[in-house]
Amino acid sequence: MKIEFDIISIITALGIGQGVFLSIAILGIKSGNIKANRILALLMLLMSISIGHGVMTYTNLYYFMPHLILIGPPLSFLLGPLCLLYFKYLTDSGYKFSFRKKLMLIPFVISVVVLIPFYIKSGPEKLALLTSFIADKKLYPPSQILSVLSIPHMWIYLVIIWKRVNEYKQRIEADYSTIDKINLSWIKYFVIFFAFSFSMMIPITLFRLTGNLNLAFERIIPLAGAICIYYFGYMGFQQTIIALETDTSDKTKDFIKYEKSNLTRKQSLEYKNQLLELMNNDKIYRDPDLTLSDLAREIEINRNLLSQIINDEFKQNFYGFINTFRVEEIKEIIKNTDNETSLLKIAMDAGFNSKATFNAVFKKITGLTPSVYKKEVIKGI
Repeated sequence: MKIEFDIISIITALGIGQGVFLSIAILGIKSGNIKANRILALLMLLMSISIGHGVMTYTNLYYFMPHLILIGPPLSFLLGPLCLLYFKYLTDSGYKFSFRKKLMLIPFVISVVVLIPFYIKSGPEKLALLTSFIADKKLYPPSQILSVLSIPHMWIYLVIIWKRVNEYKQRIEADYSTIDKINLSWIKYFVIFFAFSFSMMIPITLFRLTGNLNLAFERIIPLAGAICIYYFGYMGFQQTIIALETDTSDKTKDFIKYEKSNLTRKQSLEYKNQLLELMNNDKIYRDPDLTLSDLAREIEINRNLLSQIINDEFKQNFYGFINTFRVEEIKEIIKNTDNETSLLKIAMDAGFNSKATFNAVFKKITGLTPSVYKKEVIKGI
């Protein structure tokens, strides 16, 4: 049997090599969040093996390595749990993988047990079985069942991860005025990539069930997986250490409601005036590293009460509150300075520490990009 490689299989194979390289490189990192790095390295390796399972099918490599046939299906049941664990360890270095959490591995164990009758066959027997099923444009039934079950299994984890990322974003916006390096928004793109890959499994599964196996069409999945490896591996490798001030347990709603607070309306207004004085007179918002705790120390109040005051009196979270003052200062400077003044310099002086964040926040608050706003101001002069 001849090995067949084309441009798609070459790109996919390069993605596999990238995944293996990244897993080794990430394991070699001895600083930072070591637990999260280990999970990421394992995830990269398993993704590479899973993709390799598809590549070996349509390039005929299986005929030279028959004992690697069907190693991929069980790994599909590990990807979701590992993605969730990575997010957990990334946002909480003290996270404990308890016995209850290990129950997530049960589907993987079951899938391995289901395929044991196939795994114990000899190489020629495996090849004969694979060849006969491909000739009939079908797949080995136990493998097909696992492929069907892996779709809802993965989607459950993707939904959970998406929800956790949103909750995490709420938490950091309640505590930090600058979140560029810790917002983990890139994980959402990874979830979208994975969602696309497993969505494509639906028509592929229908083709298989109706006896219309199309290996050419199925190459979409490994290719999408290769792209996912490039993106996820690179972003994970670049991810800075996350050291949140607050507890990163599952109690993510604690910072939202303070119904048991004994803060009176009069006290709340007094603290509100203190906040406005710090903002308008001391310009404390210019500190790009300003946190809720820093501000709480300035007015000598509990950080939770301060968060409540900002939520109740200004109808904003801490992140929105501070950045509103930054944007207002920038707007005033644009109106009252010469047109040659760099927008980025103005933004940096006001407390922003990146152009991308400045543009995004400014547009969210004003409805216009900084450059468009400046042009509108010039027109109005």
